[in-house]
Amino acid sequence: MKKFLKNLNAVLVALGWVKKAKDGDLTEEDWAKIASNYKEQFNSDFYDDQKAYEEQVEKAQAHDSVLALLSEETEETEETEETEETEEIEETAETKKPKAKKVDLVAAVSALISQNKQTVAALKAVTGRQETDEPPTAVISFDATGIAMPHSDTHLFGVENAIYDRSRRWNQLFINPGAIHGMGEVDEDIQDQFNGDFKAFSKAVAAGVTALHKAGQLSVDVLRSSSNPDLTALTNAGIGDSFTQFRVRELIARVLEIPNPYGIFPLRSGVQDRELITNAFVGELTQAYQDSETSLKGSGSLEPETGYVDDAMILSKFGDFKTMERTYIGYLNTNGSDSVKWGMIEYFLLLYMQRATKERYARVVRGIYLKPVAGTAGHYLNASTGQIPRMFLYNIEKKVRAFVDASLASYDETGTVMIDAVIEFASLLKTELEPLGLEVEDVLAIYLNKNHQMWYKTGYRSKYNLHGDFDGIDVTKVPDTGIPIVWVPNMGSMKVMWATQPGNQQCLENIPGEMFKFYMERRLNNVYVTSKWKEGTSAGFAGRQAASKAALEARPWDEQMIWFPKPYTELADGATTPDAADGFWFTTVENAGATVIDTIANKAVGQMYIIECGHLTNKSTIAKAGDFSEITEAWTPTAVGDSIVVVWDAGAAKFKEICRVVGGNLSYNAATTPFAR
Repeated sequence: MKKFLKNLNAVLVALGWVKKAKDGDLTEEDWAKIASNYKEQFNSDFYDDQKAYEEQVEKAQAHDSVLALLSEETEETEETEETEETEEIEETAETKKPKAKKVDLVAAVSALISQNKQTVAALKAVTGRQETDEPPTAVISFDATGIAMPHSDTHLFGVENAIYDRSRRWNQLFINPGAIHGMGEVDEDIQDQFNGDFKAFSKAVAAGVTALHKAGQLSVDVLRSSSNPDLTALTNAGIGDSFTQFRVRELIARVLEIPNPYGIFPLRSGVQDRELITNAFVGELTQAYQDSETSLKGSGSLEPETGYVDDAMILSKFGDFKTMERTYIGYLNTNGSDSVKWGMIEYFLLLYMQRATKERYARVVRGIYLKPVAGTAGHYLNASTGQIPRMFLYNIEKKVRAFVDASLASYDETGTVMIDAVIEFASLLKTELEPLGLEVEDVLAIYLNKNHQMWYKTGYRSKYNLHGDFDGIDVTKVPDTGIPIVWVPNMGSMKVMWATQPGNQQCLENIPGEMFKFYMERRLNNVYVTSKWKEGTSAGFAGRQAASKAALEARPWDEQMIWFPKPYTELADGATTPDAADGFWFTTVENAGATVIDTIANKAVGQMYIIECGHLTNKSTIAKAGDFSEITEAWTPTAVGDSIVVVWDAGAAKFKEICRVVGGNLSYNAATTPFAR
């Protein structure tokens, strides 16, 4: 109770307002500043703590009054007993009244003390259950009155949520597994109940993510804070009281623990379909002074970039509930043999949330959208387009110019090859951009594959040996520069590097947590689960679109905000089967004779591949046949730089065309992409 006064005094001392407060000279503005300072120092709401303090004071005063009355009554009783020794008092209704009052008062005080003890015990039990995630000890049976966290007459744990309704079959079995002998079979109505409750709970998880996102509390540190967390952001999420909220928070925290790319590529919500992201371009302005109105110089233009989201989904089919039970962690099964259990809801949600999140994080980096074939399951990488494919499509769309340098096109784990390539790329950026007035150091960052960090460290040791700094290997910036290195997860084996301003490349979605809004339905012995959401990627500033490939290659580097060395592999003379083990971007050469590319060796499902014309002499072509039988038509380039982008669809066992460039003209395939991006 004294903690609030102590905290308030600390705030007044910090503000130098102790005397001002004692004199009663505090204004409304002063109180607002006190509340703000209180929040900053103690991470707690001033007015909530004040209210709690006043309630404690009122309770203490009430208790003192009761005890004073009890003491007074006790004295009256003692005086009455002494008087009875000397004189006889007629027992009237009035003389009996104090005695009746004494009995009622003592009983009330005793009940109050007992109730307080039960409340404290219940709160301790709730706190322990809420802030730990340890599995319960297996026991044979439960009794409703013996649970550490007391049940109410209508709900398990006193949580007024349909999942914990004691009329539900699975909750009756949780309290008393032996009751199954008196129950009938699991009929359709019971399954509908379970499905409905499950849907409501998963909807609560999605609502919780949205509410926490809006409140700025969507982090593991906040969700797992040892202090009492602020649950006000969840009041409108429709997920019951504090116990349910804690369980939802714990589920969300478990998912947030998975390393995510959003610290590298910021996540923007509220994009429902397409969104214009405006690029601003300003031409050269300054010049020497002259007295002339005709010496106008400089221009400005706004050219929009389109950010977009694709529709993604989960559609999964389980076996029957018994199959679900057998995939459930055995030692957590304390609910008898019936497989319909309230505890499985959380476990099931957690597994699906974790798997879906990992797949989405990989897709954010290297996914490429591909319209699925009706009735055929698609690959997870093809549910939306990630940052790296999006960046290369900017080049094909003639918005981002690439550095074409064989020494930077790829690297490997040999010696100092990788670190030398990174240093050369950093030097190239400084050489090309700084004369144009673009800052490189402390402004741009170089992005590398986190899976190749070991190669970088090995090269660092080989290159600098004993001549490195005393701090040891520094993987956070390019040696001898102020250019940061950002290590990107989920890049697989891609040997790609690029540079941009941190935060320029963004992830897009519509509603936070929408992926976790699962719907479940049982049909006979199968259980179906589904959810739908929107996701995508975009650059805030990509580059000004050039009129032609030649114009793109000739323009200055300051008309874009993403720079990368083209990660190409030059094919051999007469090559008909590019090898995906060498890369994903293939450039053809001058062939001795006519050459037709018929497939790609070692192709991976869901991966984007680019085949680009590098020479027109006996040019390489692709026929609409074999593995390429489902492209729109045969690809026959007519200009250097023409290309075709394909994805291997395992369901169709064919390459699907995303887009192509012929004669410098770009066209997207409407059968595989929702619109020309």
